Amino acid sequence: MTEDQKKIKKYVNQLERRLKLPLKIKARINGDIGTEIHERLEAGQTVDEALAEMGSPDELAEQFNRDFADYVGKKNPMRFVFLAAAALILTGAVYYGISILQMQRDIAAASADVIGGAAASTEIYILSDEASPNSFGYWCSAAGLFLGCIAAYFLILYGKGVRKEKYTKCILLSGAGLILNVIVPFMQPEAPAILEWSFLLGITEITAAPGIILNLIVLVLALKYQRNARQ
Repeated sequence: MTEDQKKIKKYVNQLERRLKLPLKIKARINGDIGTEIHERLEAGQTVDEALAEMGSPDELAEQFNRDFADYVGKKNPMRFVFLAAAALILTGAVYYGISILQMQRDIAAASADVIGGAAASTEIYILSDEASPNSFGYWCSAAGLFLGCIAAYFLILYGKGVRKEKYTKCILLSGAGLILNVIVPFMQPEAPAILEWSFLLGITEITAAPGIILNLIVLVLALKYQRNARQ
């Protein structure tokens, strides 16, 4: 590779790293830039003169990012489904927490108002039983599913072809969500199922948490995209 070729390659690589555009658009821009450099060289310019007139990679990338801003805005709308799901999970968690606090207040009130007797003991016991659902399983499952939805949102937002660092966020979120969903049956094996799907496979019933499925899919895809992404 000649020195001029090295200069051109370095220029194009610096430009590409600064483009915040989909891979297809980057490829098209790289082709156009290569054609323009070739035309300038045929016109008698040196490589240094051609690159200087075209502008620095920072300036050129800023221009392309601005020109294609409308195109970048047309992202896959499917990401909003996961964003809405995350909002619903968060709303449900808040409501759940408020319900638990209200049940605990009812228990305290019943304990204070009813004194002695079998009826009092039974009433307090029922309230206590209702106010003590599988909180650990719920919070872990809900948090895991929430993180999975957020990870899916970012993965769809980025798509393919962005820098490796972008996918690290998706990997960390989905990995954390997967751990939260997996630990529930190990930490509380006697607890009832929380946020689970059940379906039949022949005569076998299979039960799986949606958070596990979602986080596993997002994690695998994010790792795949990161491996194929550019530096």
